[in-house]
Amino acid sequence: MEVTIKALALGLFLAQAAHGSKDHSSYNCCLNTPEGWIPRNDWTKAVCAMRWGSVATFDGVKCIQKPGNVINGDDFYTACKLYGATNGYGLEWEKGA
Repeated sequence: MEVTIKALALGLFLAQAAHGSKDHSSYNCCLNTPEGWIPRNDWTKAVCAMRWGSVATFDGVKCIQKPGNVINGDDFYTACKLYGATNGYGLEWEKGA
């Protein structure tokens, strides 16, 4: 059986994905531009304060949940999307990390 480079790379990727788990205790808003993903710290700060101010803190880059609290990723995504839409951004907006 011949192992191709693509198959090997896919196997390593899947192994890494299964091994590492993403930290879901912090979030930020990002904008997808032709140049790539751009973090929007101003959006993250505003969304964090408006929606999760009592259960999270903004560290200058991310909205970090306080111990014993949970920020739902889908809710954060939606809040960032709404914040972007109210500030003049449309379909080019995408969720962040």
